[in-house]
Amino acid sequence: MKKVKMAFFTGAGLAALFVLLFSCANVKSGEKTVTITGIVLLQGNEPHTMVIIEDKGPGKKRYLLEGKLVSKLKDKYQHRTVTVAGYITGRANPPLFPEKLRVVKILDH
Repeated sequence: MKKVKMAFFTGAGLAALFVLLFSCANVKSGEKTVTITGIVLLQGNEPHTMVIIEDKGPGKKRYLLEGKLVSKLKDKYQHRTVTVAGYITGRANPPLFPEKLRVVKILDH
């Protein structure tokens, strides 16, 4: 009888831990809006160019831009300082690929 109770509590504990771990893993990274001021640049060579924004901070962090406004940023604001608002959608894979930023709004140019 004691072995059955112990197995039940161990199974319930493992199930609770499993649910907790997967609920934390499903948190979306794009829920928090961020505002970034930097210079819009093209990185790479045709046909694999990427539109990035380089932060003006001391670390000069770069973000790979995504979304509907990327073509507008590329065409009108290349090599200019811009402030954009958006969501972080992907993690960095340095040194080749910066974090991904889905641009929602162009705030200042």
